[in-house]
Amino acid sequence: MSKHPPTGRALIASFAAVAVTFTTGIALAQIFSAQIRSAAQEIVGNSSPSVAWLASMGSALRELEVRVEDEVQACRAGRCGRAPDRVRDLRVAVRETWRDYRTLPTFPGESERWPAIERPLTELEEGLTLTFEALAAGDAARADDRFRRGVQPVARRVDAGIGSLIAFDHEQGVLLGRRIDVLARRGIAMAVLLDALSVGLTIFAAALALRVVQRYQASLAQRAQELDQFAGRVAHDVKGPLASAAAALHVLRAEATTERGRTSVERGNRAVTRVQRLVDGLLEFARAGAAPARPASADLREVIEDVLAELRPFASDHRVELQVASIPPDEVACSPGVLTSIVSNLVRNAIAHMGPSPIREVRIRSARADEDGAVRVEVEDTGPGIPEAFAPRVFQPFERGPDAQHPGAGLGLSTAKRFVSAHGGHIGFTSVPGHGAVFWFELPRIGRADGAGTTSAGGR
Repeated sequence: MSKHPPTGRALIASFAAVAVTFTTGIALAQIFSAQIRSAAQEIVGNSSPSVAWLASMGSALRELEVRVEDEVQACRAGRCGRAPDRVRDLRVAVRETWRDYRTLPTFPGESERWPAIERPLTELEEGLTLTFEALAAGDAARADDRFRRGVQPVARRVDAGIGSLIAFDHEQGVLLGRRIDVLARRGIAMAVLLDALSVGLTIFAAALALRVVQRYQASLAQRAQELDQFAGRVAHDVKGPLASAAAALHVLRAEATTERGRTSVERGNRAVTRVQRLVDGLLEFARAGAAPARPASADLREVIEDVLAELRPFASDHRVELQVASIPPDEVACSPGVLTSIVSNLVRNAIAHMGPSPIREVRIRSARADEDGAVRVEVEDTGPGIPEAFAPRVFQPFERGPDAQHPGAGLGLSTAKRFVSAHGGHIGFTSVPGHGAVFWFELPRIGRADGAGTTSAGGR
């Protein structure tokens, strides 16, 4: 039995504490990452789509008001008649956009604001009906009265309610963004704290080990000469591994601190968008039409590889094989988040619209588009192609193909188009019904590349 059992138990406990600390750090990193992902999904799946739908509804409502007023004025000038198709389409768009918005997830307290819009919407429908009846009858005075009393003020109330809802959803998105920032900071702080604790425990364990060795050497010194040399050897053999372990743990601490911090931060950044590329798009979707605030660049090959790594499970669920070829090591004139959103939307769209095709492949390729410095990326699928009747509406918001295999708002291609256009590029597609489609976009290239690389990635 050892003469100093408490020291041995303390040594074992200290090494166990080091292991527990590292394990706790990893577990906390996973917890913070899950919370960050949850908050980001709230932005992507709730705040940003709600703002986009409501903004579209408000735009349709204001255009409807202006066009109805134009019809009333035309009637006063003697040109009365039925409302044109555009007016009827806008009327339907306002109703359907409101209906579709209500199918989205809601924040606490959001649905309580709906009556402030739904009641005026009912009144607006009645006012529009009476106005159109007067226009059809050629009664300009009655049509003007119905418009001034039953349409215009009610439309303003609906528009005010929409603005209030947009502000509410935007505020919720801001709060979620702040929560993501707080969680990321806490994750980093916790990682640093646990690593510092691990270092302290390691030093303490090393000190205890040295103390055990020193006591052991002191006890051996009292033994016979023939055991002295053996004791020295044992002391040397024990000190060497302990010093190496202390050095390795020190290096591991430094690397773990950086890695854990990077892991937590990198996982929160990664949809928002995509959305924060989406809140850049998700929200950036609300900003997608704006010009870039400052010069930016993104590594084309790196972004495409990251997107494919993320989408392989999605492709596998749909039994689709992803193939990549001819991706030059170029940089394009947009941020990595924007480029990720564009590529992700096109690839997801190709996978989701594969339909029952027996050959299920999505191919991604890139090349120099022309001599003036543009890069062209193409996403080709073996699906059923784009129906001719749907082709003119492919890039319109809230339009979804008849063969979509997963739920969505129909904003992916519209978002990609607005991003590409905002960065001085072009986007389009070619399709032969029954023989797949090729969606492509071109963006300005930054710098020069030495050559093109070729890779392939399959996912089933």
